[in-house]
Amino acid sequence: MNLDDSQERWTGTQIAAVVGILVAGLAVRLYQIDSEALWYDEISSYGFLDAPTLTEFFNQERTLDAAMLPVYFTAEYYWYHLVGESVLAMRLLSLITGMVTIFVVYLIGRRLYGHWAGSVAALCVAFSKLMIYQSQEIRMYAFVLLFCVISAYGLINATATNKKRWWACTLIANVLMLGTHLFAVLFVGAQFAYLLLTRPRQIKFLVSWAAFHTVAELLALGWFMTTNFSALQEHMA
Repeated sequence: MNLDDSQERWTGTQIAAVVGILVAGLAVRLYQIDSEALWYDEISSYGFLDAPTLTEFFNQERTLDAAMLPVYFTAEYYWYHLVGESVLAMRLLSLITGMVTIFVVYLIGRRLYGHWAGSVAALCVAFSKLMIYQSQEIRMYAFVLLFCVISAYGLINATATNKKRWWACTLIANVLMLGTHLFAVLFVGAQFAYLLLTRPRQIKFLVSWAAFHTVAELLALGWFMTTNFSALQEHMA
C-alpha cells in the first residue's frame, strides 16, 4: 500500500484524467435521466413532498415506506422545496451524490495504490450499471453509497495517521449512514472486525467504538420501530 501517495502533488495529467472520468460519469448519468416514469418505491419517496412541514411529511411518508430513516428523507424534502417538483429536479439529488461518490472512490484508490489505481476504481464506479441506476433514482441508496466511501476513506487515513479529524470523519459518516438505511450496520460491523484484527490489544478503543455505534444503531432501530406497521400493512394490501 502506498499510504503516502495522498501527500504527492497532483500533476496536470492526473487532474485532467480525473476531470475526464467525472465528465464521462456525468454524461452516462444524465442520459435519459427523466425518460423513465416513477416506479413504486420512488412514488413512496415522492408522494408527500408537498407537505407544509417536515414533520407532516414524515408522518405521511411512514405510512408507505417501512425502510424510511430520516437522513435521506430530510435532504429530499428540503431539496424538493429548493429546486422544484419535477422528476428531473428530484433525480438530480441522487445524481450529484453519485458524482461525489466517483471522486471519493478515486481518492481511496489513490491513497492506497496511487493515481492509476484510483483512476481504474473511479472508472468502474462511473460506468457501473448499478451505480448509474442508483444515481438516477429518487431513493436513499446513493446516499448510503456516498457515506460508505467517505467512511472508508476516513478510516484508511485515521488508521494510517491516527489524526482526530479522520476519526471524526469516519464517525460522522457512519452516523449519517446508519441514519439512512438499517443495513448500513453490516458495513460498520465489517469496520469493527477490521479494527479488532489490527488493534486487538486496544480494548478501551474497541469498546468505545462498539458502544458509539451501538447507540447510533439503536437510535435508528428505535425510529424504525415507531413505524405505524398497521397503516403500512393496510396500504400494501
